[in-house]
Amino acid sequence: PLLPTLERILSLSKSTSTVLKEDPGVSMKTSLRESSETKKWSGGPYNYEQPIRTEIRYISIPANSTQKLVACCREEGTTITALLQAVMGKVLFNITDADRVRAACAISLRRFSPPQLEIDNSVMGLWISAFCTDYDRQAFQAGDGKSAVWAQAREKTSRINFEIAKGDKDID
Repeated sequence: PLLPTLERILSLSKSTSTVLKEDPGVSMKTSLRESSETKKWSGGPYNYEQPIRTEIRYISIPANSTQKLVACCREEGTTITALLQAVMGKVLFNITDADRVRAACAISLRRFSPPQLEIDNSVMGLWISAFCTDYDRQAFQAGDGKSAVWAQAREKTSRINFEIAKGDKDID
Protein backbone atom coordinates (compact mmCIF):
# COMPACT_ATOMS: atom_id res chain seq x y z
CA PRO A 1 0.00 0.00 0.00
CA LEU A 2 1.07 3.53 -0.70
CA LEU A 3 1.89 5.85 2.18
CA PRO A 4 -0.39 8.85 2.71
CA THR A 5 0.52 12.17 1.13
CA LEU A 6 2.61 14.68 3.05
CA GLU A 7 -0.45 16.88 3.54
CA ARG A 8 -2.22 14.01 5.32
CA ILE A 9 0.78 13.11 7.48
CA LEU A 10 1.76 16.56 8.77
CA SER A 11 -0.32 19.52 9.88
CA LEU A 12 1.55 22.01 7.66
CA SER A 13 -0.23 24.80 9.52
CA LYS A 14 0.80 28.45 9.41
CA SER A 15 0.98 30.64 12.49
CA THR A 16 -0.79 33.99 12.52
CA SER A 17 2.53 35.84 12.50
CA THR A 18 3.64 33.97 9.38
CA VAL A 19 0.37 34.65 7.59
CA LEU A 20 0.63 38.35 8.45
CA LYS A 21 4.21 38.50 7.09
CA GLU A 22 3.16 37.15 3.70
CA ASP A 23 2.45 39.89 1.16
CA PRO A 24 0.45 38.60 -1.82
CA GLY A 25 0.59 42.06 -3.44
CA VAL A 26 4.24 41.75 -4.53
CA SER A 27 4.40 41.08 -8.25
CA MET A 28 6.97 38.96 -10.04
CA LYS A 29 8.12 41.99 -12.05
CA THR A 30 8.92 43.89 -8.85
CA SER A 31 10.83 40.92 -7.41
CA LEU A 32 12.90 40.44 -10.56
CA ARG A 33 13.76 44.13 -10.81
CA GLU A 34 14.81 44.29 -7.18
CA SER A 35 17.03 41.23 -7.48
CA SER A 36 18.82 42.62 -10.55
CA GLU A 37 19.36 45.98 -8.85
CA THR A 38 21.11 44.33 -5.91
CA LYS A 39 23.37 42.27 -8.16
CA LYS A 40 22.21 38.98 -6.63
CA TRP A 41 23.96 35.95 -8.12
CA SER A 42 21.77 33.19 -9.49
CA GLY A 43 22.19 30.36 -11.90
CA GLY A 44 21.28 30.70 -15.56
CA PRO A 45 17.82 29.93 -16.85
CA TYR A 46 16.95 26.30 -17.42
CA ASN A 47 15.83 25.29 -20.90
CA TYR A 48 14.69 21.86 -21.88
CA GLU A 49 16.66 20.89 -24.94
CA GLN A 50 17.60 17.53 -26.35
CA PRO A 51 20.07 16.24 -25.49
CA ILE A 52 20.04 17.60 -21.96
CA ARG A 53 23.44 19.07 -21.14
CA THR A 54 24.66 19.61 -17.62
CA GLU A 55 27.82 20.73 -15.90
CA ILE A 56 27.21 18.67 -12.77
CA ARG A 57 30.26 16.91 -11.46
CA TYR A 58 30.16 14.37 -8.67
CA ILE A 59 32.95 14.10 -6.15
CA SER A 60 33.64 11.50 -3.54
CA ILE A 61 35.18 12.44 -0.21
CA PRO A 62 36.96 9.67 1.73
CA ALA A 63 35.37 8.66 5.03
CA ASN A 64 38.36 9.76 7.14
CA SER A 65 38.28 13.23 5.56
CA THR A 66 34.56 13.48 6.22
CA GLN A 67 35.09 12.44 9.85
CA LYS A 68 37.73 15.17 10.25
CA LEU A 69 35.39 17.73 8.71
CA VAL A 70 32.58 16.70 11.07
CA ALA A 71 34.98 17.07 14.03
CA CYS A 72 36.07 20.56 12.85
CA CYS A 73 32.44 21.60 12.43
CA ARG A 74 31.58 20.40 15.93
CA GLU A 75 34.54 22.31 17.37
CA GLU A 76 33.31 25.45 15.57
CA GLY A 77 29.68 24.92 16.63
CA THR A 78 28.33 24.40 13.14
CA THR A 79 27.25 21.70 10.68
CA ILE A 80 28.65 20.46 7.40
CA THR A 81 25.59 21.78 5.56
CA ALA A 82 26.07 25.31 6.88
CA LEU A 83 29.83 25.19 6.29
CA LEU A 84 29.49 24.01 2.68
CA GLN A 85 26.97 26.76 1.93
CA ALA A 86 29.25 29.38 3.49
CA VAL A 87 32.23 28.09 1.50
CA MET A 88 30.20 28.21 -1.71
CA GLY A 89 29.09 31.76 -0.88
CA LYS A 90 32.70 32.80 -0.38
CA VAL A 91 33.76 31.16 -3.65
CA LEU A 92 30.94 32.82 -5.59
CA PHE A 93 31.91 36.23 -4.19
CA ASN A 94 35.48 35.57 -5.34
CA ILE A 95 34.44 34.82 -8.91
CA THR A 96 31.46 37.18 -9.42
CA ASP A 97 30.67 40.80 -8.66
CA ALA A 98 27.44 39.87 -6.83
CA ASP A 99 26.64 41.63 -3.57
CA ARG A 100 24.41 38.84 -2.28
CA VAL A 101 24.01 35.09 -2.78
CA ARG A 102 20.87 33.18 -1.82
CA ALA A 103 21.16 29.50 -0.92
CA ALA A 104 18.34 27.01 -0.48
CA CYS A 105 18.68 24.61 2.43
CA ALA A 106 16.66 21.38 2.39
CA ILE A 107 15.10 20.00 5.57
CA SER A 108 13.98 16.40 5.84
CA LEU A 109 10.40 16.21 7.12
CA ARG A 110 10.68 12.48 7.87
CA ARG A 111 11.51 13.29 11.51
CA PHE A 112 8.07 14.83 11.97
CA SER A 113 6.06 11.89 10.63
CA PRO A 114 4.07 9.73 13.07
CA PRO A 115 6.19 6.77 14.28
CA GLN A 116 3.50 4.23 13.34
CA LEU A 117 4.04 5.06 9.65
CA GLU A 118 7.71 4.01 9.93
CA ILE A 119 8.92 6.63 7.46
CA ASP A 120 12.66 6.28 7.88
CA ASN A 121 15.59 6.33 5.45
CA SER A 122 14.59 2.88 4.13
CA VAL A 123 11.32 4.25 2.70
CA MET A 124 11.30 5.89 -0.70
CA GLY A 125 9.53 9.24 -0.86
CA LEU A 126 10.01 12.95 -1.07
CA TRP A 127 9.43 14.38 2.39
CA ILE A 128 11.39 17.60 2.29
CA SER A 129 10.95 21.29 2.71
CA ALA A 130 13.42 24.09 2.16
CA PHE A 131 14.16 27.61 3.24
CA CYS A 132 16.51 30.23 1.87
CA THR A 133 19.39 32.03 3.51
CA ASP A 134 21.25 35.01 2.13
CA TYR A 135 24.95 35.69 2.20
CA ASP A 136 26.27 39.24 1.83
CA ARG A 137 29.66 40.06 0.38
CA GLN A 138 30.47 42.39 3.31
CA ALA A 139 30.07 39.57 5.84
CA PHE A 140 32.95 37.70 4.19
CA GLN A 141 35.20 40.77 4.17
CA ALA A 142 35.28 41.07 7.96
CA GLY A 143 38.50 39.65 9.44
CA ASP A 144 40.39 36.99 7.56
CA GLY A 145 38.55 34.79 5.10
CA LYS A 146 38.67 31.66 7.25
CA SER A 147 37.12 33.22 10.37
CA ALA A 148 34.43 34.93 8.28
CA VAL A 149 33.43 31.60 6.70
CA TRP A 150 33.18 29.92 10.11
CA ALA A 151 31.18 32.88 11.47
CA GLN A 152 28.74 32.63 8.56
CA ALA A 153 28.46 28.87 9.03
CA ARG A 154 27.65 29.29 12.74
CA GLU A 155 25.05 31.94 11.93
CA LYS A 156 23.37 29.71 9.33
CA THR A 157 23.50 26.71 11.70
CA SER A 158 21.40 28.75 14.12
CA ARG A 159 18.92 29.39 11.32
CA ILE A 160 18.82 25.68 10.38
CA ASN A 161 18.15 24.76 14.02
CA PHE A 162 15.41 27.41 14.21
CA GLU A 163 13.70 26.04 11.09
CA ILE A 164 13.88 22.45 12.37
CA ALA A 165 12.51 23.51 15.78
CA LYS A 166 9.37 24.81 14.05
CA GLY A 167 8.48 21.20 13.25
CA ASP A 168 5.79 20.86 10.61
CA LYS A 169 4.50 24.41 11.18
CA ASP A 170 5.12 27.45 8.96
CA ILE A 171 6.60 25.43 6.12
CA ASP A 172 6.71 27.30 2.82
